[in-house]
Amino acid sequence: MHAIDLNQYFSEIVYLTDEDLLDIEDSPHDLDLFFGPHLLFQLTDGGAILQHRRPETTAFIAASDARAEAQAEWEAAKGALSETVGQTIIAHYAAGAAR
Repeated sequence: MHAIDLNQYFSEIVYLTDEDLLDIEDSPHDLDLFFGPHLLFQLTDGGAILQHRRPETTAFIAASDARAEAQAEWEAAKGALSETVGQTIIAHYAAGAAR
């Protein structure tokens, strides 16, 4: 029998939130399909660390997170622009009414 370096075998690390874990508990089979063979370490203060060996899965998760952040930034910028345009229109009509 020989020792296996699990950190080398399961080289990709994903941090899961409590919300992620609830999704996993609903369907543990999906976790196996998504990550393949894996190690799951529950953290005492919530969440978990999952080690697996599918780099493309980690890249997909990172890209999805980046997309969600970009979408949130876009929504915030769109809201700020709408507010500025609204204030400009109100100021324009207020100036016209003051004449």
